[in-house]
Amino acid sequence: MKTIKVDLHNHFTTKSKVLDVNRVADRVREALGEGGICSLVNYDDRRFEAFAERTEPYGNRLGNAVYFPDRKVTIIKGEEVPTLQGDLLVLGLEEGRHLTPRKELSWSLCESSDNDGIIIIPHPYFHSKVGPTLEKNPENLKSIHAIETRNGNASIRANDMADHLWYNTTAVGKFGKYSGRVGWLCNSDGHSFREVGSSYTKVEGFEFSDARSLNCRLREAIKVYPIYFRSIRSYRVSFTHSAIIGTSILASKFRIPWSRGDKEALR
Repeated sequence: MKTIKVDLHNHFTTKSKVLDVNRVADRVREALGEGGICSLVNYDDRRFEAFAERTEPYGNRLGNAVYFPDRKVTIIKGEEVPTLQGDLLVLGLEEGRHLTPRKELSWSLCESSDNDGIIIIPHPYFHSKVGPTLEKNPENLKSIHAIETRNGNASIRANDMADHLWYNTTAVGKFGKYSGRVGWLCNSDGHSFREVGSSYTKVEGFEFSDARSLNCRLREAIKVYPIYFRSIRSYRVSFTHSAIIGTSILASKFRIPWSRGDKEALR
């Protein structure tokens, strides 16, 4: 089975500025390999749009991403929108389309769904009230496609709590009746070129031809339990006991191949 590496939460730089197109594409290829997908995330800025406008003739603009055929990597648009409860990460929005900041989480989830976004909860317990809000209002989980359970910049405790939240969305978890299959992601949340791909998830590879098919295929790929992940913090991070047991039960019940990854790579 062909797999690809994805780092779906990356800003590339701390400050908003026009990025060098070839440097970005080369770094993604180096860090994630052929087929790799990395998001370029806006945060109260238009950094993805500024990047996309400069990609010709090197890359093919899809409207929500840029594909570089010579490197065989994709840079997808991300938008980290601040809600009143914390940040929400939405991938695959059209160029020029931006979500309304500083609204209630439930309002932002609806707006993201209306715009065909891939909805991810980033670092739900790290400088954020999104995790506790979802615990109090689990009906909002039906709109979510994945939870970032490993964030390269979050604390160990925050990542473990995110693990537990994800476990509770599974079929055997207490919020399972409110959610569909919710994915489990490891992302870098990088703010420098060095951090690109420092944390990633491996998912089953797929093909796409346009913006709509990219969103559809990526959304389904991340909702499958991860084949492998690597985090720069992994040697210091342990899974919560319930997440290990719950995932093992689900993998056995639904015959889903599941692995924590190569031990040597996780040191």
